[in-house]
Amino acid sequence: MNLRELARQLSLSHTAVSLALRNSPEISPATRERVRRKARALGYRMNPLVSAYQAQIRSRKPSHTQPAIAVVLDRPGAERLTRVRRTLAGLRARAGTLGFRLDILFAEEHAHDGRRLGRVLRARGIHGVVFDAVFHPLDGFPWEHHASAALAQNLGWPLLHAATSHEYYNTTIALQALHRLGYRRIGFCDVPGVKEPYFRMGEGAYLAYQVESIPGRDRLPVLEPGPGDLDAVRSWHAGHRPDAVLSQHHRFRQQFQQLGLKLGQDLAYASMNRLEAGMAGIDLRHESIAEEALNLVADQLNRNERGLARVPRLILVPGTWQDGPSAPGPRPVSRPKSRRRTGGITAQG
Repeated sequence: MNLRELARQLSLSHTAVSLALRNSPEISPATRERVRRKARALGYRMNPLVSAYQAQIRSRKPSHTQPAIAVVLDRPGAERLTRVRRTLAGLRARAGTLGFRLDILFAEEHAHDGRRLGRVLRARGIHGVVFDAVFHPLDGFPWEHHASAALAQNLGWPLLHAATSHEYYNTTIALQALHRLGYRRIGFCDVPGVKEPYFRMGEGAYLAYQVESIPGRDRLPVLEPGPGDLDAVRSWHAGHRPDAVLSQHHRFRQQFQQLGLKLGQDLAYASMNRLEAGMAGIDLRHESIAEEALNLVADQLNRNERGLARVPRLILVPGTWQDGPSAPGPRPVSRPKSRRRTGGITAQG
């Protein structure tokens, strides 16, 4: 069974059948469904190599406008954050490689109204969207008209294709690195009230690592103080005496410093999102996460797929451990030199 035979049985041109099988909007939904049903009944399968070759030929046709993919950030000013700058760099690089331009939109400028945002995208002719950390559900967003992916899986949102950090793996290798450096009482600082799965995977990895690798006397409870609750941090530190902490948020570094602790001396500190050269911790590879998210959108556009996926894809990007002076390894304990008495003279050995 070939394409022309399938077209003959449907009384359609082979061009129309080809477009229908590629889910082209140029063919009516009813005709697309009729073609797909007939193809399944006759056992017809498209040759992926031929399809790829034809797509390559089509891509060489001159175009007066460069297609765009949008990235939606939560609010203006977010693009100045180090993490977001690295994310945008990865998105721009990958978009340029694939022949797209990157447009930046802010959900806050549209009152987090999904309908308004959808109208803006439609007016600009943009069908592909990458969502960064947008903290409010975009009610009314026309998912059915867009190929989309997210840089995190947000609860309260529809399940989108997503690329994000592999927090379970990252937490495990960070704990292994701290243990290798000589730390034994390692604490974990988490943000209370945050329910996003990628955050909770880190806490789960910490608890699992304690059960599997840490003696009972050195197992510490997770520190989850409320915002600005310095007393809770002080009480936790005094009660459990960690020699190192692994932190999900930069505010914990500030709180330990407010207690008068010198990081790297009094307390080793490692970040789960290392953005500074002087800090030990995990480089989440934000550029790579962004590239994978853009690939997810571009793949959907190339297959003429729109709307929410029945089975969303999730790509977990592993980070890398980076040494830093905030966790140099415990100082060796200095022992007093032994003294021995020889013939009334004290000798040092």
